[in-house]
Amino acid sequence: MDYSIAGFAVGVLVGVSGIGGALVMTPLLILWFHMTPEMAVGTDLAYAFVTKAVGSFQHMRQKTVDFFAVRWLSYGSIPGAVLGSVTMSALKYFTSVQEVNRIVSHALGAVYIATTAILVFQWFIRRRTTIRPMTRFLKPILVALGVFTGVIVGVTSVGSGSLYLAVLAVVYPISAAKLVGTDLVQSVLMTGIAAIAHWAVGAVNPITLLYLLIGSIPGIMIGSRLTLRVPAAVIRIMLLALLGWSSVNMLSAW
Repeated sequence: MDYSIAGFAVGVLVGVSGIGGALVMTPLLILWFHMTPEMAVGTDLAYAFVTKAVGSFQHMRQKTVDFFAVRWLSYGSIPGAVLGSVTMSALKYFTSVQEVNRIVSHALGAVYIATTAILVFQWFIRRRTTIRPMTRFLKPILVALGVFTGVIVGVTSVGSGSLYLAVLAVVYPISAAKLVGTDLVQSVLMTGIAAIAHWAVGAVNPITLLYLLIGSIPGIMIGSRLTLRVPAAVIRIMLLALLGWSSVNMLSAW
C-alpha cells in the first residue's frame, strides 16, 4: 500500500466519522510500513493535525461545530497533551529505545481495547435509554475529559476522536454531524500541541508525513461532505473490526 493511498482512505474515514485517524493510521505505520512505534506516534500526530484542520474548516462552513464544548475541552486537553508528550520524551532518558517502543506498543493495544469497550457501551446505552444532558456538571466533566484524553494522545496519538465522541454522546447529546465537527475542531488544538512536542525531539518522519497528506487532504474533504449520508452503523462496525485487529497485533508486537 502506498502512503498517499493510506492517507486518502484514513482521511475519508475521519471526515465521515470523526474517529479512526490514529486508530487506523498508527497501526498501519507500524505493522504495514514497519515504522517504530515512537516514530509512528509522532508522524501520526503531525498528520492528524493537518488533516483535521482541513476537516474542521469544512465543518465550520457547514455550521456543524459546538464551540462551547470545544472551549471547555481545550482547557484540559492542551495541558494534557503537553504532559503526555513530555512523558513520552522523558522515557528515552530512563530506558532503552527498544523498551520505549515496547511500552508504546503495549499502551496502544490497551487503549484500543478500552476504546472498543467504550464504543460498545455507548452503542448499548443509546439503544436502551434516552440520554439527557448532564448540564449541572458539564463544564468540569468536559475539562476532565480533555485532560485525560490529552495525556493519552500525547503518549500514543490515539483517542482524540473515539474517546471524545463516546463520552460526549453520553453527557452532551447533540446531532451526529455536530458531534463529528466539534470533535475535529477540538482535536486540531490538541494534536497540534502534541505534534510540535514530538517534532522537537525528532519523532516525526517529514517525508512520510508529506506523502500521507497528499492523500489525506482530499480524503477528509470528501469524507466531511458525506457526514450526513453514511449510516452510523456501517462506520461503527468497520471501526470495531479494525480496533479488534489492531489490539491483537499491537499487544503481540515488539
